[in-house]
Amino acid sequence: MAPRAYWKGYLKLSLVSCPVALYPASSSSERVSFNRINTKTGNRLKQQMIDAETGDPVEKDDISRGYEYAKGQYLLVADDEIEKIKIESTHTISIDSFVPRAEIDHWIDADPELIAHLTVVSRTVGEAVQQVFQPPRVGLIIAGFEVPHLHVHVFPAYGLGNFDFSAAAGSVDAAEQDEHVKRLRAALREAGHGAQVPD
Repeated sequence: MAPRAYWKGYLKLSLVSCPVALYPASSSSERVSFNRINTKTGNRLKQQMIDAETGDPVEKDDISRGYEYAKGQYLLVADDEIEKIKIESTHTISIDSFVPRAEIDHWIDADPELIAHLTVVSRTVGEAVQQVFQPPRVGLIIAGFEVPHLHVHVFPAYGLGNFDFSAAAGSVDAAEQDEHVKRLRAALREAGHGAQVPD
């Protein structure tokens, strides 16, 4: 039997996403498991939940979860309530940076050919950003404070505040972000760059 993934999601780099799955390093068929045995009878043991105060066995239907808010005082929490408070997960792993073969810390240290290529790619992405978001300007920043290497940011600019990355939104709605990515990809394909844009 093929191993079953215990997590599925996406690996995301800018406008590119690809599905990924995580598998356990070993399968259950390779695992050795032991049962607890009564040494006197040779019979298998079974676990039983016991009420800590009364000592009586508790039926499965009577078992719940609880949060101890004071000594011996519990707030019962139903499974559906736990589902409601779960932290939302986009199941997306975003790549923040790569370690390049040759680290370039400052853009003025880069070869002129590399700067020229970055400018061409940035313009292509900028045209797509202009088409999709229709901002008054398309921002371009060559930065490297948050990570010590040369990288380029292309973004819709509605004012000078958009150039302050410390004021950027900490989280974006996943559905809204996916819609933006879809529209940017479509604009890049429409401009003839389909070979560089995955589905």
